[in-house]
Amino acid sequence: MTNYIISGVLLKDMFRTGAAMIEKNKEELNSLNVFPVPDGDTGANMTMTIISAIKEMDKIGDDDTVAAVAKAVSSGALRGARGNSGVILSQLLRGFERGCDGKTELEAESFVACFELAVEAAYKAVMKPKEGTILTVAREAAEAGTRSLKNGANIFAVMDKVIEGAQISLRKTPDLLPVLKEAGVVDSGGKGFIYMLLGFKMALDGEAVVDWQPGAKSNLPDVKINGDIHYDLGEIEFAYCTEFLIKNLQQNVKEEDIDKLRARFDKMGDSVVVVGDKDLIKVHVHTNVPGKALMMAQRLGELSSVKIENMKEQHTSILDAADLEKAQKPKKEKPFALISIATGVGLKSIMEDLGADYVIEGGQSMNPSIEDIENAVKNVPSNTVYIMPNNKNILLAADQVANISDKTVVVVPTITVPQGIASIIAFNPEANKETNEQRMKDAISTVKSGAITFAVRDSNINDLDIKTGDILGQDDDGIVCKGSGVNSVSLALLSKMIDEDSEIVTLFYGKDTKKKEAEELVKKLEKKYPDCEFTAYNGGQPLYYYLVSVE
Repeated sequence: MTNYIISGVLLKDMFRTGAAMIEKNKEELNSLNVFPVPDGDTGANMTMTIISAIKEMDKIGDDDTVAAVAKAVSSGALRGARGNSGVILSQLLRGFERGCDGKTELEAESFVACFELAVEAAYKAVMKPKEGTILTVAREAAEAGTRSLKNGANIFAVMDKVIEGAQISLRKTPDLLPVLKEAGVVDSGGKGFIYMLLGFKMALDGEAVVDWQPGAKSNLPDVKINGDIHYDLGEIEFAYCTEFLIKNLQQNVKEEDIDKLRARFDKMGDSVVVVGDKDLIKVHVHTNVPGKALMMAQRLGELSSVKIENMKEQHTSILDAADLEKAQKPKKEKPFALISIATGVGLKSIMEDLGADYVIEGGQSMNPSIEDIENAVKNVPSNTVYIMPNNKNILLAADQVANISDKTVVVVPTITVPQGIASIIAFNPEANKETNEQRMKDAISTVKSGAITFAVRDSNINDLDIKTGDILGQDDDGIVCKGSGVNSVSLALLSKMIDEDSEIVTLFYGKDTKKKEAEELVKKLEKKYPDCEFTAYNGGQPLYYYLVSVE
């Protein structure tokens, strides 16, 4: 082959062959995976990510510039990215796209520049990059390619040096990560990356270029990379692998908002990857509170393609195959069940999304009876039930159910909806009864609750001369302000609730409040309190224009 450039047509062949190489070897990568948790799906995740990229690439038709090919591959990979390794791969491809921007073809120098930008994008995407992973392999591969240019290497020699640098780096990964050294293996994501590079080389050399489609057999040769297969037996600190997309972002979302979300996730878990732009954000995080992660993300836009997996269950099934059949059998009973009480379609949906097994219709002026609560306790599939009353007038009824029920009933003394939501988020299905009871009760103190409603009669409270129809603002201590406008009173109330320690403010707007009005209030609050994050959700509750949570 005498061509010393990469055309768009050739780049398509490179990506297609690279994808085929990953898919061909995905089971080996699955078995090899030991970092950051032994979930055994690196190969599957990388395969699904690159397949999504190829499908998008196949849509571009006759536009065969390298810029068009790389853009389609990057877009498809981001939308299809699965798992930590898949998201990082998508960012490598995103950085590569930036290097191709505006180009019809690539020569040796621009090809290496694309690799350098790929590495830069991938490192930026990970909150705490760990050396000894796919990041290291990609970086040292790019560095080897850069060094080769000093000797006047053409595109073929550059590709050889890139693969050589990646192979050397892969062999060193156990020296950089103790978990790999203990297991006697190399990094699985790094190995998958090399399989893609080998596919690039095959296409570039004109050897074994395949007309491959996902799931089809290829004519690719067997190429093995050194690395034994073992499993890490260590403990998993953060149990839930949580992945999702954020789309239809709020108009006011900025790059720093994405960075801030990434930083918040880092405080509540590990393996954090938050990537994307103002059109679409891809999130991957390992955490013990996936519900909280979802609520935090909803502040930026709508959620899509949500996937939450218990890695402890995966870990057990990998280490002890004999338990697999047992684990797959349907279970009628759950160790714990959560019952929450609220009124409003939006609040009900939020609580169920966060993990409530049953939401009883009730609240202010609509207190459920002891029988209502008892029936809910009877019908949830568990002998240990946690109840969040979310109203001081329901607390006593819940306590009575605990006294008369044949089940073990724990009443978490929540007297506001924000406290109830915080308690649900704090629940950990892997913890025991006592630990969860303490976690959920502790969560009550982490949130300040407020509400905006209206006066139904004349009165005088806290030195406020209240007239029928006045708009009232109340916090945990009672009514603290009044006025004639809902948003003006809301601003006054929050000025009393927000202090220097406040970070997150959530507004649940009621059925008598329009979404546009809530959005206008959020804009005013963001301008007044730039250090806080504000989000409005449709709670749909009657009587209250807003329920407010300040954390």
